[in-house]
Amino acid sequence: MVMIKYLWTACSLTLLLCTTAKAAEPSKSRTWLNSAIDKRKAGEHWKAVELLFKLRERHIGHKRINLELVLNFIQLRQYDRAESILLHLESLTLNELEQQKLEKLKNILIRRMRKPISAHRWIVDAGASVGYDVVNNTFPVLIIEDYQSEDSALLGDDLLDQLWEDADFGDFEYVDGYDIVAREDEVERQESSYLSEFINVNYRYRPFEPLDGFVSPTYFIWDNDFSAEFRQIDDEAKNKYSRYSVNTSLYLLRVNQWLVELNGKVSVHYNDGNKLLTDTRERISFSIPHKQHKFKFALDISQKHYQSTLSESNSKTSMPWLEYGYLLSDKFRTTVGVKYKQLRANDSFLSYDRLNAYAGLYYYPFTDVSAYLTFNHYQLKYSVDDPELVSWAKEDKNSIAFGAKYHVTDHLSFSINGHYSKNTIELGFGEDEWQRLEVSLVYRF
Repeated sequence: MVMIKYLWTACSLTLLLCTTAKAAEPSKSRTWLNSAIDKRKAGEHWKAVELLFKLRERHIGHKRINLELVLNFIQLRQYDRAESILLHLESLTLNELEQQKLEKLKNILIRRMRKPISAHRWIVDAGASVGYDVVNNTFPVLIIEDYQSEDSALLGDDLLDQLWEDADFGDFEYVDGYDIVAREDEVERQESSYLSEFINVNYRYRPFEPLDGFVSPTYFIWDNDFSAEFRQIDDEAKNKYSRYSVNTSLYLLRVNQWLVELNGKVSVHYNDGNKLLTDTRERISFSIPHKQHKFKFALDISQKHYQSTLSESNSKTSMPWLEYGYLLSDKFRTTVGVKYKQLRANDSFLSYDRLNAYAGLYYYPFTDVSAYLTFNHYQLKYSVDDPELVSWAKEDKNSIAFGAKYHVTDHLSFSINGHYSKNTIELGFGEDEWQRLEVSLVYRF
């Protein structure tokens, strides 16, 4: 009897503790949710997101938690994340009032993204650009004087013989007979403008329901781009250039945890109607977001196939790269990264290794306005660098790009972009400088 009494007491205490814990759990969740709502209203969006994702791990189907996440991500301009949560909300059972709220939120997000939200999405952009290029090629020119020949031309044969006989032959320093009296830099300047028309068609398929077989909700996305560009260059040659590209990506997305991408791209280039180059690329990348941080690891494998007369330039390239992004605020975003490119061409003289470090700053002052500033530094080393065979060694290149975009309406946008780069060849063999200014007008159907 005593043993039974102790067992009954123990079971009663265990049941009481479990009941108390279950009762405390909803109370704790309600406290966190109320705190997240207060932080959103106070403008502390990242702190609100942190709380809400902790709640979502326990209550993934809770409508208000998901709704709050969408509101915060819209304020943070994290539209892709907001869309993912919104699509999950659409898969839940909603009453009439909840459906009305969801539709209002969809309209806000669509206006911000300027893209429809649906399982099948089509977007068509068409536009035109006017650009102006300036290229300066600087290379050294040595002014050489053959002084021995000039001196001997002033002397007669008899006098030369006499000088030879009277010469006191002793130790002397060998002179090759040439004297460099000046070194100048020659600059070739080329200016040209161009007019280009382009069209891009995007199709995306994204099922609302998550994939089966995963513990946490994981979504599948298939994204495709079909683009064409036609460019008329206003220079002496009056060249016409065209390009056709197909770009397709498969994504696996676990919201706020990771994103895996498998990508393939094919571009065909033409010059004056003649096929010049076929360029292909395969990519695998893995992205990890954490609060306002984002880490991306990727590997690109590409091939270039030129027309038969340029087959020596055919090449294969491998390029691993790493990128880190940080959201400074709801108006500023920055990225830094590094890429290592190894290009091996049929002609070994065209093969090289290149290290590329880059940084970018992106600014979103208003919903309809965005701007960017990027910097790239390249270090290039040719595989063949024997001074007896070639005159190049290492090259260093720095480039700056900047631009701004303004959405005049939901369908019409205007942008201006600039680019400046300078390439310096080691050992004083010269440098190249390139400048571009471009203005574009794009209409979205």
